[in-house]
Amino acid sequence: MSSLLSQQQILQGSYDEVNQALQVEGIGGALITKPFDAIVATYPTSSVEVYTYHDGGVTGPVVGIITVTYSDSTKATLLTVVRT
Repeated sequence: MSSLLSQQQILQGSYDEVNQALQVEGIGGALITKPFDAIVATYPTSSVEVYTYHDGGVTGPVVGIITVTYSDSTKATLLTVVRT
């Protein structure tokens, strides 16, 4: 079923005037459910990426970690995405 709203109407309806930001909601199954304002990416190996989510800037407390593992360094095949 397609929306009866235009893209412009959808964006205008999602805009938060007070915070001057778009309100974005995930569609079920969000990996990081706590508020965050910074993400630090690290690459411990050529086939692993680790994304650390912080609230309060990059030195703030960690609210979630996502580890992405690929089959090899080409990153052509995704093996797992794990939240810790």
